[in-house]
Amino acid sequence: MIYFFFDIDGTLLPFGGKVPQSAIDALDKVRAMGHRTFLATGRSPVEVLPDIYALGFRDGVFSAGGAVIADNKLIYSRYFSEEDRDTVFSYCRENNLGMMIQTPSGTYVPPRVMTIFREEMIKHTGHVAALSSVIESDEIPSDEKINKVIYVTRNGSIERIRKDLSPRFDTVSNTLGVPDSVMGEIVLHGLSKATGIEKIMEYYGSDMSRAVVFGDGANDEEMVSIAGIGIAMGNASPHLKEKARYITADINDDGIAKGIDYALSILG
Repeated sequence: MIYFFFDIDGTLLPFGGKVPQSAIDALDKVRAMGHRTFLATGRSPVEVLPDIYALGFRDGVFSAGGAVIADNKLIYSRYFSEEDRDTVFSYCRENNLGMMIQTPSGTYVPPRVMTIFREEMIKHTGHVAALSSVIESDEIPSDEKINKVIYVTRNGSIERIRKDLSPRFDTVSNTLGVPDSVMGEIVLHGLSKATGIEKIMEYYGSDMSRAVVFGDGANDEEMVSIAGIGIAMGNASPHLKEKARYITADINDDGIAKGIDYALSILG
């Protein structure tokens, strides 16, 4: 059996577009052959659009490794401690960084921050990324569990943020097409899509050599590096392409279908 893992934004889902029919057909093909398909995304389970779940996905790595689902059940999760929460919240406030706070029930975003997010998305990409379960609020319940915090600002420095929050947290580039100076992800140290994939492969008792991953951005680098076959989309970042075993076509040029065919030719 082969275990296929797919990033969403920029990999399965073109920015501002729809999942190509060739990708849908390829997913149906590998499932019919008895292989398994999973998501591997920075989105939380409730942020994933219904249209993506409608493609036949239910399991995967979510919140950049903070939540892992297999056989439709949560097999692993890791949340901010109260001290983690206080540290990140205080840092962001002191440095004028807006926060999009990812939780199991939804993503809490102050209206002011949502406005910046929308304006910067349109400015840099021409569209606003569609997210499910956004809760526009200036407050978040004190007992709400937190998977990840996305910083949003007009003019920041990911290098400085990364240095300031290390080693307790990892700060990684976003993959929505917006510069790091505007937005990035703050996650607990050591968490990544790669660690989530390892949890799933362990759960099914399979070796990483049977894992095939597709990605396009900075938060896909670890999983592309550790998988049996790491595939970078044709539209992927140059750095990710350097780490990939195979570079497939662009997302809108049947990249998923062509990458799946390559993996099948190697692993059968």
